[in-house]
Amino acid sequence: MNKNYQYEIVANYKKTLWNKNNFDFMVGYTHTYTDGFDSTLQGMNGTSDKIETINGVGELNLSNTSTVQSYKKMSSYFGRINYNYDMKYLLSLSIRYDGSSHFAENHKYGTFPGISAGWNVHREAFFEKLTPVVNNFKIRGSWGKAGNDNLSLANTQGKYAAGNNYGGEAGLLNTVLANSDLLWEETTSADLGFDLGLFNNRISLTFDVYRKETSNRLIDEKLWSETGFSSIKSNYGSLITKGLETSISATAIQTRDFTWDIDAGFAFFRTIVGKLPNNGVPRNRINGGVIFDEKLGKYIEVGGLAEGERFGAQFAFKMDGVYATDEEAAGAPYDKIVHATRLGQGKVGGDAIWHDFDKNGIIDQYDMYLCGYINPDKMGSFNNTFRYKNFTLRVMTDFSAGNVIDNRFRAQANGNLRHNYATLHETATSATWHKQGDIATIPRYDVNADLGDGKRNHVRGANGANCPLGFTSTYGSNEGTSNSLYISKGDYLAFREVSLTYMLRNKFLERNHLDNVTLTAAVYNLGYITAYEGLTPEIIGADLGQYPRPRSFLFTLNFTLK
Repeated sequence: MNKNYQYEIVANYKKTLWNKNNFDFMVGYTHTYTDGFDSTLQGMNGTSDKIETINGVGELNLSNTSTVQSYKKMSSYFGRINYNYDMKYLLSLSIRYDGSSHFAENHKYGTFPGISAGWNVHREAFFEKLTPVVNNFKIRGSWGKAGNDNLSLANTQGKYAAGNNYGGEAGLLNTVLANSDLLWEETTSADLGFDLGLFNNRISLTFDVYRKETSNRLIDEKLWSETGFSSIKSNYGSLITKGLETSISATAIQTRDFTWDIDAGFAFFRTIVGKLPNNGVPRNRINGGVIFDEKLGKYIEVGGLAEGERFGAQFAFKMDGVYATDEEAAGAPYDKIVHATRLGQGKVGGDAIWHDFDKNGIIDQYDMYLCGYINPDKMGSFNNTFRYKNFTLRVMTDFSAGNVIDNRFRAQANGNLRHNYATLHETATSATWHKQGDIATIPRYDVNADLGDGKRNHVRGANGANCPLGFTSTYGSNEGTSNSLYISKGDYLAFREVSLTYMLRNKFLERNHLDNVTLTAAVYNLGYITAYEGLTPEIIGADLGQYPRPRSFLFTLNFTLK
């Protein structure tokens, strides 16, 4: 059972002074409260299936549980002043004072101000000569701060589990480590842009450049295993995103019977790591590692988080091909990654050829390379609407570019991970090595699980080296791919909608008090043009649990009464 309460009061006041000075005042307060109680009761030997309550069972199950969910209270005071002079000069000031019960007593409240200004240049007298062409021109800018309380009560107060015995006595187990010094995560944004309307708004253009900095980031900071806790919620470092966005709406063709409207948008942005706590190493890098850079001819520190570097780097071992025969594989470099497994086997025909970047005859973590970034830095859309008499055709597309995707499922399937992955069709094709002398692009499929008992031809698992937030030089059995064979560009062009609508209007409808009848046939999420071979290229960051947007067909009949 969940309970949610919300109380809100808002007051507005408008006033015009001296004809052209327009003021709009708003103040308010809101309070929300959320809590819940869950209970699971099971029984057996019921007297009748018709009795669905717990009092109808003959015996209760001893594993019945009940849980009180942590409550959350939010209190917010807010206000805003809007001012404009003759709709030429615009100014807005706002402030919020938010409190969250999930923070400790001395850090519950945060103050988040904002300011924006605009200038409607087209309303100036000197602009009148341009109005037949430029009918709307507005310059604007804004600055503001927003807060995030994405944490649980347990993060500041700790969490304890009952039912844990110690020394033969009932006890409590501390399961979440408390941090009473947590602060609000803050995002400060600055924006500068303009709006432009041409030819009676037949063409509309917007343009913005912006900078966002998120500081006091609320993250789960890893702890040493000796502490007994895997992590603790902390405020750690900052991320800075800079970018530009532009959009255009235009009527490309307009005649008596035919109209073609275009809506397009484009955004370019880049996120880099901002200030990090001083730890005495260059760029205050954390969770990084060392690789050999062929261009520089030396070992360099990479990965993890480092001030000034782009966020979300993806590292992998570079696969140069597949050994065709045992004789060819006999001269392979010593693979230290495979030796880390319990088998430590040598190379044979069908094994992957790994690039030895530092040319020391050993394949190890120093032979990884930067193959891209997990987050795109370019996104946009292109939509067309065609109207001919009573027919309307809409074609909507969007795109994303600038990132790579690790096709983890494909690697794990080809590597027979955990002995329970369904094989892919490509294991039976000539692309996969089957016998001595085969020239293949995919290493062989083994009965042995590639990660634990095999050669790690598919799943390298360099224990975090392929993780955007970490790069370690130790070996382990994580299930990341770290194999360039399974890492591809994540660029895509998505076809979101193709729809055809017909609007019927005639005297018969009018006599029956119908204004119009509209018939629509549409298909959504048709598919992608992309190099990625997985289910969907719409994977942002490390979230591999996403599924394709469902393809759907729609046929509707709507009518409007007069």
